[in-house]
Amino acid sequence: MAFVRYADEDQAPSIVRTIFEALRKQRGQVQNSQRVLAHNPEVLRASGPFVGAVGRENALPNRIKELAILKVMLINGCQYCLSHHYQAAVAAGVSMEEMRALYDFEESPLFSEKDRAAFAYAEEITVNNRRMRPSVKDRLKAALTDAEIVDLTLACGVFNFLNRFMHCLEIGRDTDVPDELVQMLEATLGPAELVASRS
Repeated sequence: MAFVRYADEDQAPSIVRTIFEALRKQRGQVQNSQRVLAHNPEVLRASGPFVGAVGRENALPNRIKELAILKVMLINGCQYCLSHHYQAAVAAGVSMEEMRALYDFEESPLFSEKDRAAFAYAEEITVNNRRMRPSVKDRLKAALTDAEIVDLTLACGVFNFLNRFMHCLEIGRDTDVPDELVQMLEATLGPAELVASRS
């Protein structure tokens, strides 16, 4: 049960009903997160196009972007976002083996240096955005173009926000996620634990 109630479509303002109708036509359902966002109709209206633009393949290949987003979600422990982005990752060609390898991405032969630099940066944004380690930024700069760095930073920043939004408001999953990924999420160190493990 969410911390706040899901918007009741029958009692919602006309703008919310119109947005919900468009979402149903486009995606086949109105997600629980959208039912919570409906309490702020202007944000509900703006969030879909913005998050969609961030999530589309832009400068950075979607495979890398989706894996970086999954890394953020695993660290933040967000089952809700994980359930939606598991499907997006599969659509981007990510294998379950690659998802499993995120746990120890630095050692995995499945990933290139470009992949590893992106995942290290995603981890750094999630655990230490105030005082990012120069070595992580230097490594990223050597592996990605400026446009790819902006694309990756947008994706990681947006999904860090969304993970926190879902957690704080206790929004329940509305799609399935493989049990194996849920177990990975539960086994992944959170931001404070990751920072502590570096000292």
